[in-house]
Amino acid sequence: MIEILAETKDDLLAVRVSKELTIADFDQYRNLLCDMMQQYTEAHLYYEM
Repeated sequence: MIEILAETKDDLLAVRVSKELTIADFDQYRNLLCDMMQQYTEAHLYYEM
């Protein structure tokens, strides 16, 4: 499971990963990161496990 954290803003994607990642979880993560990279040229990722 993936949870988007409140710290996500501008070019920072903050997520918490728990239990098992599904294909839908990965697609959500990938799409958010791609959108950020298009908007800001680069993106930063913070994740908790």
